[in-house]
Amino acid sequence: MRKLIYVPIVHTTADMGSQAEALEREHVRRHGRGEWARTRRLIDEVWEGLRTRLLALALDYRGVRIYQDGLPVCGRELDIVREVAQGGSRNYALILELLDRGAVVEGTESPDLLREEYERIRSAIPIRPSAGLRTPSERRTVPRGRMQTGLPAEGPVCVAPACAVPGTADRDATGRSAQAGELDTKAESRKAGPPDQAREEYARESERMLRQRDEFIARRIDESLKEGEVGILFIGLMHRVDRFLPADIEVQYLIHRLPFHITAGEPGQRRGHDG
Repeated sequence: MRKLIYVPIVHTTADMGSQAEALEREHVRRHGRGEWARTRRLIDEVWEGLRTRLLALALDYRGVRIYQDGLPVCGRELDIVREVAQGGSRNYALILELLDRGAVVEGTESPDLLREEYERIRSAIPIRPSAGLRTPSERRTVPRGRMQTGLPAEGPVCVAPACAVPGTADRDATGRSAQAGELDTKAESRKAGPPDQAREEYARESERMLRQRDEFIARRIDESLKEGEVGILFIGLMHRVDRFLPADIEVQYLIHRLPFHITAGEPGQRRGHDG
């Protein structure tokens, strides 16, 4: 039997690379500096809770493989993990901690799909150097981990809204991110046709891309996770990789919803999602 521990995640600003300043500025503009500080505290609490629960499982990490949302299959996965962890990412710092305990990290996503998703979302957002995105002449040397991937040079490949966006306060009652709504609005201004048609087209394309990424991740796990091993999947809230996993992989959900508070008892274990 193979087992996969399914860990839903939210991204910190350190995970956003060169997009961090622009995202912080927009969040503060919409919600205020106090809400931004509250959101960051909440995200830190979430990551501390995830770490506590994960380490409480007392796994033999010599038989653990780690899979990460946005981490491309490129042969330089460890370089990327170290680079982003050094930048202050709670997510990648936790991965490094698990690697020190004996786990191995696996490239998880298709570089081609990540590149397509990144370019699609970038085309929907007006890019200005003043928004915190560097011009080519201002960029640093591309880190070794990105040299052969063709992906953004700075930070992990976070392609919101497919990834969880900073702050659950940005998510509406349907689970859809406020950032997704902003992207829809900006995409409309760049497309011909009625706004409703543009919004529906963008939503269909987002769903298609998310499904393709989830299918690839599931195949990647199936191909690399060996009998008797345990996988840990750190994955954004919008993803549903579990729908595409083979039946012989037992899925254990570390938690069923975010945000959460640590309570007594073991993490749940089931094949479906809690609402």
